[in-house]
Amino acid sequence: MVTNTASKDINIDSYKNSFLTSILRLDCNKSYKLSNKEMLSLASIIEIIDTNTLTIAKNKIYNCYKSNDIEGYIYAQVIDKITLHKSNKQVYGSQVNNKNWTYKSLYTISNNTNIDQKRSELGLVSLSIVNKIINLENKDQQLRKAYISEKNKYKRKNISLKMNFTGVESEEFILKITKEYGLLTPSMLGFDAYNSYFTLIQHLSKKSFLILHPYILDAYKSDKISPNHYALYIDRYNVYNGFKQKFGTQYNSRGDLLPVENKAILPILRKKMHLYPFDITGKSYNKLYKEKI
Repeated sequence: MVTNTASKDINIDSYKNSFLTSILRLDCNKSYKLSNKEMLSLASIIEIIDTNTLTIAKNKIYNCYKSNDIEGYIYAQVIDKITLHKSNKQVYGSQVNNKNWTYKSLYTISNNTNIDQKRSELGLVSLSIVNKIINLENKDQQLRKAYISEKNKYKRKNISLKMNFTGVESEEFILKITKEYGLLTPSMLGFDAYNSYFTLIQHLSKKSFLILHPYILDAYKSDKISPNHYALYIDRYNVYNGFKQKFGTQYNSRGDLLPVENKAILPILRKKMHLYPFDITGKSYNKLYKEKI
């Protein structure tokens, strides 16, 4: 289960003001490049900021992108959010329609001509890779939901076989693109599609999951992936290796929290890793499990 980083008590206005202040103060001619960590934080804020605010910052974002002070995925995210609001279409394919979590899809692209070239200029991988990741996650989530809700043991067995088949397909694809590109990051996929990619990683077989450990570790140390994604991975890594988890992200099939190293400091650790407060996850997980797997 991938835990959303946003809080239900989030103050959008404070984020909006912080965003505008930070962006408008940037002097992109002074060769100040945002760090990977700063760009990930910026991308997470852009996801919840209204388009009017983004429009105010649009020219500054463009200038900073052209002077290489921010990466292309940030620029694509801003432009696509603005154009989606205006025309229900996007330019670069950075925005995923995930209103129905069991079936995600890319929002319509205004002009598919040379779309992969446009994305490549921004440092993004081809749209076919993004679509494949989203389609694989759709299969994964639909089958897992069906398995959990199905009471007939024979039907559950049949669903389990389909899950195994889909798992092999996902595994082959993830290992293939890892060999070709290394570990994909938000700057390569787009911030929105990265959640789908990470869900597939979490559901790899134990053998393939462990293969990715050095890639994940390196990406986290260089701030190329978000703390919450690292927490999800490292908790499952520890569970697979017979150790207790650290951040309280892993549950069994009944929705029970698996053993944690130090439950007393869990709220502090989860806050540090941009995860929901533990009481939210812990108390409501049995309900959430039927909605997000």
